[in-house]
Amino acid sequence: MALQKLMVERIDEFCGCKEFISRLEALSKIYDPSDRFYIDSIMICFNSIYEIEVYVVGHTIDNKKFNKGLTTFLNKHLKKHDCKTSIFVIELVEFKIDYVKTIRKLTGWISFL
Repeated sequence: MALQKLMVERIDEFCGCKEFISRLEALSKIYDPSDRFYIDSIMICFNSIYEIEVYVVGHTIDNKKFNKGLTTFLNKHLKKHDCKTSIFVIELVEFKIDYVKTIRKLTGWISFL
């Protein structure tokens, strides 16, 4: 099963795309404008997997610094705002990173992270 489909299934199980984006928009409002980059970027990313075919594995590889920064940012802010949506985003990002690591190990690619 493609990573994109697996991620869509997880979002649908959590709350669905529209509700998820609404929650991310609300979450964005509690952060400083300089920190909203992370939330705004993932809104675009996760919304796009519903609208177009996205090579999520390649996107994950190309944006590994962003993914690491995002999880660090959300973990830091979880101490102030215990939020199910933030926890879900962290788990979803970690899921796609682990998926890519597994694919790379199976195909013999050099270590991803």
